[in-house]
Parts: sequence; C-alpha cells; structure tokens
Amino acid sequence: MEIKLGSFYVKFSPFLISLLFGLVIFFTGIAADNPDALTLSATVILMVLLGHGLRWLIEHIDG
Repeated sequence: MEIKLGSFYVKFSPFLISLLFGLVIFFTGIAADNPDALTLSATVILMVLLGHGLRWLIEHIDG
C-alpha cells in the first residue's frame, strides 16, 4: 500500500502496519494502565515478528 505525502510516496508493508498496530495497543495499554492491553500488544508484536521471520526464512530456503 502506498500513500502520497506531498512529493513523496510512503510504502507500507503488512509487516509495518501490523507492527504499528501492536505498538499503538501497547502504548494505549500503558497510558490506561491496562495489563490486558499490554498482553494483547505483546502477542500481536510477537506474532508479527514470528510471521515475518518465517516468511524471510522460507524465501531464503527456496532461493
């Protein structure tokens, strides 16, 4: 997905969008002092990193 900001194009990958989503939940949980939101955000961030790592591994194994 690309977004035009003035004369620049910013390209967002599903990895970045998911990671940003997890970080937003994380900081919202800190601000609200909500441990459930912190647990959810940690789960989202770990799942994103795991999925990205597995995709990278599969791409490099396949060549």
